[in-house]
Amino acid sequence: MDPIPPSPSTITLLLKHSTSTTFLSVLPTTTLTHLKSELLRYLGENAAHIDPFPQDPADVVLGAPKDPMELEKGFLVVDEPAGKEITVKDIGVRDWGVLAWKERGGGGFEVEIPVEEEEEDEEEEGDERQ
Repeated sequence: MDPIPPSPSTITLLLKHSTSTTFLSVLPTTTLTHLKSELLRYLGENAAHIDPFPQDPADVVLGAPKDPMELEKGFLVVDEPAGKEITVKDIGVRDWGVLAWKERGGGGFEVEIPVEEEEEDEEEEGDERQ
C-alpha cells in the first residue's frame, strides 16, 4: 500500500523510540495493527540503529502518553485485545499526537524527550560571569 499523503482527513502522528521520531500520516480510522505495519515498513532499512529491530508488527508494542502535555511522565501500553481492532481514534490520539513504541518483551518505553533551555536563563548565566 502506498503512503497516505497528508490531507484534511488525515492526522500526523509522531512515533517515538529512543532518540528517533517517525512522522506518519494516517486516517483516524487506521487500526493499531495497520499502524505498526506502516511503522515497520517506513523504517525498513533505515533502522540499523535500532537493536533489536522487530520484524513483525505483532512484535511492536505502542504506548500512549500518561499526560500528552508532559511526555516525561511516561507512556502506558496500548494494545489490541485478541479479535478486536482498535483505531487511532479509539485511543484518543489527535493530529500531531505522540505515541511511543518498543519491541514486545523489552523493558519500558525508551523515549528521550528533548529539553529546551530558556534563552533568558543562559543570558543570566552570562551576566553573572562578567
